[in-house]
Amino acid sequence: MRLSRMRPGFLVAVLLLALAGPARAALTEAQLAEVELAPPPGARLPPGLALRDEDGHDVTPAALQHGLPAVLVLADFTCVTLCGPALGIAAHALAETGLRPGRDVVSLAIALGSRDGPAEARAMKAAHLGGLPPELLAATHFLTGPAALLAEVQSALGYRAQFDREADRYAHPTGILVLTGDGHVSRLLDGLAPDPGVLRLALVEASQGRIGTLGDRIRLLCYGLDPAHGIYNGVVKRALTMGTVLTLGGLGLFLFLVSRRRVPGGMRP
Repeated sequence: MRLSRMRPGFLVAVLLLALAGPARAALTEAQLAEVELAPPPGARLPPGLALRDEDGHDVTPAALQHGLPAVLVLADFTCVTLCGPALGIAAHALAETGLRPGRDVVSLAIALGSRDGPAEARAMKAAHLGGLPPELLAATHFLTGPAALLAEVQSALGYRAQFDREADRYAHPTGILVLTGDGHVSRLLDGLAPDPGVLRLALVEASQGRIGTLGDRIRLLCYGLDPAHGIYNGVVKRALTMGTVLTLGGLGLFLFLVSRRRVPGGMRP
């Protein structure tokens, strides 16, 4: 991941994880190894899926799309680690594409579990998307539903999560799915550092019904610490290391500049 593409929301998310400290977790290393987002060929959001939006209205993703391409994120609406920042990052990246929300593209977020209802969806949307333009908010829909339908969604998209009952949270991949107008998965993008230019191109291709290569897999977990080893998962650990290097580099530069300042009545050291 290039430093220039790291976004403030990602750094905030990393900071939250760093401050959270070691987490008690019951999932094993083998269970965590099964967590990934790997859409199979022909992956498609099931048509006619009956869900509810954040206002409690019965809706289907197909009706919300109106044949438009969509950005889709699966998230835990009561998550206190990466889900909220990831949703905000995806929304801000979409805002920077220059595409018109509701006319060129729509944005969807679907709950991971049935414990999330319209109230949780509404709270998550308000907390992390509240400052976005009204037209983008209107074209963004947080959807919930019964466990059987949500499991159908995850199975169809190649989305595999694990629920940690002891910690009362999900270990799940963090990624952005780009959908064609009829709900097929066109592209899979990084969920924490999406490039607006790449996202725009993916959505334009999706609007033409083009399906990209779906060989990529998302393994970055929204979970925090690896319970088997007591360390942050790979990307987060690298980000923390990068943050430390930047801090030390900044301190070194500051000391160098101070040392080069002209001392009154004397020479520069």
